[in-house]
Amino acid sequence: IVESDIAAGVRAVPLSEFLGQRVLVLRPTALAQDDRVKLADWVLTHVGDRYDLAHAWALAKTLLRLPFRLPVPPVSADATRFICSSLLAQAFVLVGYTILPAHVRTRDVSAADLRYVTPRDFESASGFEEIGRT
Repeated sequence: IVESDIAAGVRAVPLSEFLGQRVLVLRPTALAQDDRVKLADWVLTHVGDRYDLAHAWALAKTLLRLPFRLPVPPVSADATRFICSSLLAQAFVLVGYTILPAHVRTRDVSAADLRYVTPRDFESASGFEEIGRT
């Protein structure tokens, strides 16, 4: 599993590290093998990148509708800091599989909207099947 951890940054960890935690495992259903390889290779190249604490804080303030403003930084293809959902959303965009934030109701979405993707958006996205839950 590749995750973006607040203390360790983007890292590869065994699935066993999540024992005792609530975990939902989803699989994209419409990816060709070449796209799966491209997606996995891209994610693995980001192991060692840093966690984007500013992005996480700004996203939390936006989603919680807190009264003070802090702009959420844009997500770009050359980003070197990630939160888990932005890492995965960007990877899927590279293979033509856009994950839409809950507030977006159309397929006409720019990559900049990836900054608002949350883990829940993957769960509700079409084209994924549940393969495990704890």
